[in-house]
Amino acid sequence: MNKVLKIALGIFAAAGLLIVALLVFVYSSLDSIVKTAIEDVASDVTQTEVTLDNVSISPTDGLGSIGGFRMTNPDGFESDTAFRFSDITVQLDIQSLATDVIRIKEVRITSPDVTYELSQSLSNIETIGKNAESYGTGADSSSGESGSASSSEEAGPKVVIENFYLTDGTIRLAAPFLGDNTANIPLPDIHLKNIGENEGGATPAEAAKAALDSITGSITSVASSVNVTELLGGAGEVLNNAAGAAQGAVEGVGENVGEAAGAVGEGLGDAAEGAGEAINNLFGN
Repeated sequence: MNKVLKIALGIFAAAGLLIVALLVFVYSSLDSIVKTAIEDVASDVTQTEVTLDNVSISPTDGLGSIGGFRMTNPDGFESDTAFRFSDITVQLDIQSLATDVIRIKEVRITSPDVTYELSQSLSNIETIGKNAESYGTGADSSSGESGSASSSEEAGPKVVIENFYLTDGTIRLAAPFLGDNTANIPLPDIHLKNIGENEGGATPAEAAKAALDSITGSITSVASSVNVTELLGGAGEVLNNAAGAAQGAVEGVGENVGEAAGAVGEGLGDAAEGAGEAINNLFGN
């Protein structure tokens, strides 16, 4: 065997070992790679902080689970979180990991907990939706400055999500003037098909935006159709009963104190009714 052939074989052997080592590294680090990618992309797109407790992806069959998804609210809102997903399951096409377009056969989010917080202008969900809409389009919804997606994002791998499911969700309506009181509303199930298919694959940010657009649109539609006065209708009665009990407790102190307690009960009832009307006005009902 001549010297040139030996050198060529040595190069091929070294290249083969390098490829094997790279594949081992990718598969052994798949969980952390996916976790970091989801947290970074979702945080950038929504301009919130997205964290995951854990990610587990099987390198043999592509089955995966994601636990403890949490998205904080944008600045200016009091609730700690906007979205909590305790259970997300994923089915990857493992063979596609070596191609330019990674195919995700299914993403299923079960029993998501959504907080819809009202403000004097946009709700938290509408704000997150606008943040996602402005991502990479040359506009920053929070500052009004221009911006664009990074070149590394555009040059990265593309994805196709064949099926995206969100089921058994709950929306919790909240507002600063309601304190700890909330109203729970069921969120209709969502099923999206072939995200990124028509474009030959979408960037992770584009796929996240497509899913988020559908989710925020559904939440806003459901929340805006709710008669919150009816949902909170019992609040005035509860407050009046509490004030009545207070009036009875101080009845022996004097008639003036009793009248004052009665006025408090009436005022609390009016306040509760006014709160419901205020919420409906914010929703446009």
